[in-house]
Amino acid sequence: MDRTANHVDETDPCSRYQEDVVAEHVQKLPLEQNSHFTALGLDDDEDLIVSWEEQDVENPYNWSSGKKTGVLLTAVMLIVNSTMGSALPSMAIPYIAEEWNVTALEQKVLPISVYLIGKKP
Repeated sequence: MDRTANHVDETDPCSRYQEDVVAEHVQKLPLEQNSHFTALGLDDDEDLIVSWEEQDVENPYNWSSGKKTGVLLTAVMLIVNSTMGSALPSMAIPYIAEEWNVTALEQKVLPISVYLIGKKP
C-alpha cells in the first residue's frame, strides 16, 4: 500500500481520526481523557498527520518576522551562553591555580567539570 499523502483536506485531523476510529468499530474515547494516541487505537505502524488550522497563530509559518527573529536570536544566545560558560574558565585555570596554590590536576579541572555536570540535561 502506498502511504504517500497526495492531498490533505482542511478537516481537523483529530475529527478525521475519531471518524476513522468509529468507522473501524473501535471504542471512541474523547481526546481530553487520554494523553496517548495508543489509547484511541493508533498502532505504532500507523501514520499520524498533525496540522494547523488555516491562519492559526501557533503555526510558525504564520508568525510575524519579528517573532521568528526573536525565537531565532533566543536559541542562538542560549547556545552561545552554554558554549562560553564552559570555555571561559578553561583559560583562567592557570591563574586560579596560582592564586589558590592548587597543584593537583583533579582540582584544576574542577571548575569546568562542575559546570558541565550541572549543565547535563
